[in-house]
Amino acid sequence: MIDNNNKPETVPVPRRVADKSIAEPAFKYYLDMLRRRIWIVATIFTVVFTLGTIKTIRSPEIYQSVAKLIVVKEVPRLINIDGVRSDMQGWDPEFYQTKADLIKSRDVIEMAMQDPAVSNMFTATEHVDQEALSFFDEVRRTFLSLLGGQPPPPPSTWQRLASHISSSHVEDTHFVLLKAEDVIPRNTLIMAQAVSKAYEKYHYQQQRKMHGDTFEFLEREKDKAEGLLAKAEGDLQTFRQNTAEISPAGKDADQPVIKRLNELNDKLTETQLSRVDLSSQLTVIKQLFASKESNDKKAESLYTVPVVKADAQATKLRDDIQETEAELTKLRNVYGAAHPLLKSTEQKIVALKRDFKEAVNTRVQSVINELKALRAKEIDLEKQYQDQKKSALGFAQESFQYARLQADVSRHRKLLDTLIEKMSQVDLSAGYLKVNVDIVEEPSLPTFPIRPDKKRGMMMFAMLGLILGVGVAFVVEDLDDVIKTPEDLKHRLGLPVIGFIPKMEEEAPLLNRKKAPKKKLKPGEAPPQQGTGIDGCEIDGSDGGKGSKLIPGRMSLTDPMSSIAEAYRHIRTNLFYSIPADQKKVLGFVSASPAEGKTTTASNIALTIALSGRKVLLLDADFHRPMVNRVHGLKNRVGLSSVLVGEATVEESISHIMHEGKAVENLDVILAGPQSPNPAELLGSKKMEELLAKFRKEYDWVIVDTPPILYVSDACIVSTLCDGIVVVVRAGKNNRSMLNRALEQLDAVNVDIIGGILNMVKISKLGRNYSSYYYYGYASYRKDYHRSYYNEDRDIEDSVLEEEK
Repeated sequence: MIDNNNKPETVPVPRRVADKSIAEPAFKYYLDMLRRRIWIVATIFTVVFTLGTIKTIRSPEIYQSVAKLIVVKEVPRLINIDGVRSDMQGWDPEFYQTKADLIKSRDVIEMAMQDPAVSNMFTATEHVDQEALSFFDEVRRTFLSLLGGQPPPPPSTWQRLASHISSSHVEDTHFVLLKAEDVIPRNTLIMAQAVSKAYEKYHYQQQRKMHGDTFEFLEREKDKAEGLLAKAEGDLQTFRQNTAEISPAGKDADQPVIKRLNELNDKLTETQLSRVDLSSQLTVIKQLFASKESNDKKAESLYTVPVVKADAQATKLRDDIQETEAELTKLRNVYGAAHPLLKSTEQKIVALKRDFKEAVNTRVQSVINELKALRAKEIDLEKQYQDQKKSALGFAQESFQYARLQADVSRHRKLLDTLIEKMSQVDLSAGYLKVNVDIVEEPSLPTFPIRPDKKRGMMMFAMLGLILGVGVAFVVEDLDDVIKTPEDLKHRLGLPVIGFIPKMEEEAPLLNRKKAPKKKLKPGEAPPQQGTGIDGCEIDGSDGGKGSKLIPGRMSLTDPMSSIAEAYRHIRTNLFYSIPADQKKVLGFVSASPAEGKTTTASNIALTIALSGRKVLLLDADFHRPMVNRVHGLKNRVGLSSVLVGEATVEESISHIMHEGKAVENLDVILAGPQSPNPAELLGSKKMEELLAKFRKEYDWVIVDTPPILYVSDACIVSTLCDGIVVVVRAGKNNRSMLNRALEQLDAVNVDIIGGILNMVKISKLGRNYSSYYYYGYASYRKDYHRSYYNEDRDIEDSVLEEEK
């Protein structure tokens, strides 16, 4: 029966959750990270700075010619509107920015291309476009060609000119700056002059186009009125010639029929004039509704129409809108955009504009109804007028005829005069505000280039390379999931760090010492032989002396002054003080995958514990790939598998490690033994539990070397039999997901994970504290020790040679 009391009753401690927080100061952590990734930063910085410097040096000199234009909104001169306030009515920053952007529009540029000097400039084959100077466009087109994509079509002539033009609005002013750039100074002057003149011409044509529809309507009515007036005057002249004796001032003029006819004629003329006036205004209103202008500009334009301006409600709402907008401008200078008072004022403006629009719609509908009534009234008056003429003919045919003709001439002349006056007021169809564009400062011939600023460009690319390099370094650091430092072991896996082992190659500069001369054999003296343990196993006779090859699994024994040996002693001390005495004697050393240094670490820990005076057993439980025998040069003939199957006793399976011709004290070794077909069943048997119970009584410490966790199930079986588990991780080999999967398997079998050991750590990859302590500290001490040691050897050797002479 198995004595369960031989194994301490301990409750496994749950493994700590991975914590990504940085225990050390953040600034120091980032400096250490940049030091580890310095080659990434240096490479990116060098590439970006070099390419940027080449581009800056090779960039041609660019000249610039500037024209200053003024864009003003002002009240029309031909319409005198009383009570209009001029303060801030024409100020709209978005409007002026739109006018500045309009300079590069296709219509303006094509109008500028009509200048022969400009067109000849862009038809010349030697002219260099701005786009040809773009490095990134060339790179983009090259990549598209390599990938088989369709490169963008070559720019048209107007696009080539537009690439040389830029514009900007001078803040808080009515000025717009037009800038032309080119490698030839005179070309910039030609382009700036042509585009600025084209911009003026464009606005003139736009105004004419905007007035065109209204003007054409009035012109058609004027032509019609001129024709009617000419006909009426011709009829009157003919009547005078045929009736020379008729007198316009005769008694017939006082007749009631004649008076009635004159009254009807006056009413008919007045009605026709009212109808024409309302029709003209209604045409303007329809054109404004159909235009693509903004609602605010439509409202401003509608307010200039007399029928809308005469409406009391619309006038009051317009005044309220102007007052509220002025108040909103003042509030914006005082409060932020999210201030409640500012929000309420904006909402008030929206409501007022909505009411104004409804008032305008109501007024327009009333105008339509009034126009219908006028047309009906005109038809009725025309009918009455015709009837009255028939009645008047019976009383005074000739006088009546003369009066009628004279009235027709007067009526048509008055109508013509009214239409001519309307045509002179062409601003009515342009809206309340209009745009005037003038060139304030003509462009001049540049004498100095504006770019490139080579010093500034190189500094910019240097900063860009540094920022990009540091950014890529941070990204690579964040994406790097491989465990490389003790901080990764602690914060990414949540394992307590027992210690770490420096990589052996970093000891190479310190191992470059002078070899001791070979010892001469005396007559009859035999060379070193292979020794045997008490079980008859062969043991390596190498003593690990100064002339022997250093074996990683025996560094604690063969090179005790190295930083690696000191690291193992540091781990031994941590194990002594982190594990309660006599509670956890059997420690299993596991790893996620092979070749992580698990056997080397277990062997060195066993050696350091044995050298401290405690009795230790090194047990190789890896039946698949036993390595303890290879590390120490032992023959794996008898071992743990032999004991478990009953082919050998424990005493027969024990081997010893030889050093300087004698066995290491306080250290017994049990190898894995011959290969077994069912290793999992052997390791999980009651015989194995009994052996470990016996070892707990006979030894102070039992170090168990186990198979890799992720490859075979034996590791989890052996781990459940151990008092604690130490996870060995090779720096820079496995990523966090693989190691987490291994730890999850250990957690699944409820084992006590004491901590982790990071093996083969590159000291140069660590922070300054670790590197200074292990590399510059212990390594320097070891170097000084060897210097004095070998100097003493050399003195002894010199004295022996003198005696032989």
